[in-house]
Amino acid sequence: MTKDEFAEKLANKVDISKAKAHEAIDAIFSTEPGQGIIGVELDAGRNFTITGFGTFYTRSRAARQGRNPKTG
Repeated sequence: MTKDEFAEKLANKVDISKAKAHEAIDAIFSTEPGQGIIGVELDAGRNFTITGFGTFYTRSRAARQGRNPKTG
């Protein structure tokens, strides 16, 4: 599902304009610094849980050795 399809379904479901639905989606999921609610919480080092939907969190991972596919 694309963001436009999501916004259209949200707009129809709660009887708002498609533009307002896009604003709501961006307010929650935007990855621009300081914009999306989930992103702001993760940037602050906190976990973000939506019951019945999922849990978002950040974690550090060890670096891995890359491989040049041409030379092996």
